[in-house]
Formats: sequence, C-alpha cells, structure tokens
Amino acid sequence: MSFPEEISTNCIILTKIDYGETASVVKAVSPDYGLLSFIAKGIRKPKSKFREELQLFSEINVLLKGNCDNSLYYFIDAQIINNYVRGVDFESTVFIQAISELYLQIFHYGESQFVVYELWKRFSEYIVSVKKNKILIFWRFCFRLFYEAGINIPSDFCGFCGTNDKPFRGFSPIDNSFVCEKCFSGTLEKRSLRISDNLSFIIKNIYSIGNLKDKIEFSKSDQIKMNQIIKIHLGEAYHHRFHLRSLDLLY
Repeated sequence: MSFPEEISTNCIILTKIDYGETASVVKAVSPDYGLLSFIAKGIRKPKSKFREELQLFSEINVLLKGNCDNSLYYFIDAQIINNYVRGVDFESTVFIQAISELYLQIFHYGESQFVVYELWKRFSEYIVSVKKNKILIFWRFCFRLFYEAGINIPSDFCGFCGTNDKPFRGFSPIDNSFVCEKCFSGTLEKRSLRISDNLSFIIKNIYSIGNLKDKIEFSKSDQIKMNQIIKIHLGEAYHHRFHLRSLDLLY
C-alpha cells in the first residue's frame, strides 16, 4: 500500500512537455531528490498564476504531492527564486541548455544531488560573464561533472605510462584515458581518437582554463573532436548513446 506524501524542495526546471490540453510534465533537478518529474495541471492556461514560476531554467521552491512508490508527483505550489536565462545572450542560453541535457541523461530519480545542483548554478551564473571562447568553460564543466559523477578522466597525465610532461596525441575510449605522444603508436593509435596540440593543451589545463580562455586558439575540428570525446566517454560510462543536440545550434 502506498501513502500520499508532500515534498517541498528547491529545484531547477530542465525540460517541460505539453500534456493534455492545459497541463505540462516538468522534469527538474533537486539537491534533495535528484531528478524530479511532476504534472502541473492547468499551467498552460492564459491566466495561470504559475506561468512565470514554471519557465525553463527557473530555480523555484516547489511543493509537490505524490506517492512514496511513484516517481511522478503532482504540482501544488511554487515560489520563484531565479530564472537563469532571462535577459541572457543566445550563446550562453545554449550552453545552459546543453548542461541541462547532460543532467537529464546522467542522473536518476530519488538520488541526492546537492553538489551537482550547485555546479549547475555556478556554471549558469558564470557563463554569462564570459565574452570569448565560452565553450572552454562548458568543457571544464563537463570534466568537473565527470569527477562528481564518479567517471573522472585524468587530464594531466598519460593513462598508460603516467608521464605528465608530454603532449597528448589521442583519447582511448576503451581505456578511458588520454594517450601521450610516446605511447601513441601501434594498437593504441588504431583504437584512439587523434587530438591536436591545441586540444592537448586545453585538456591538460582544463581545470584552470578560466585564466587562459581569452588567449587560446583552437579550430572547429578541435571543437567537434572534444564534444565527441565527451559523448563517447559518457556512452562508455553509462552504456547508452548520449547526445548534445543543443550545441548543434552553435557548431
């Protein structure tokens, strides 16, 4: 037997899908419950008083009702805390949408996610202030997310010989490792994605990239390759294909 319960928590709205004539199914991330899914009845009515609160990428304090054995809740009430894309430039909005895509594919219902919740907020607040090479900050976010999710890729040394003083020449998805120029030959070369000197420099300095972002040059090919590495790594870690369709709007 299940018992009705109410929960009150802060959450960030990641996606919203029309349901029926006037309702929406909302998916959000919460520091207390991980992913949340709830039905908001009547929210699409022109005079709904919660239209502003339930906008995409809004942080709200929400009251929900549901069943303890059911991951789908029903919306009761909300107060808005912040909307992270109101008045924000197009490129920053796309990157906020991209990190939300990742959250929806990585995290699960009922798992506490305080650290990654705060990580989402910090990224969304900071990306707006970046004037050049915003994608570098997105990549840094991905590496931090990998670490917090327990699927870290060492970015400062070769995964095969352990050296940290040689540039990377490739990434091996099977071994979950970057490969230095000394080790990048034979079988390893055949099963690795080749990377450029510029991309090697970015990867080796990814956690301090905010201090270098205005000086770094890289090609469109580097952008495609790095995004490919991120998706391949996630696919290997979670055993399903990942997408970053938001970035198609930019690259």
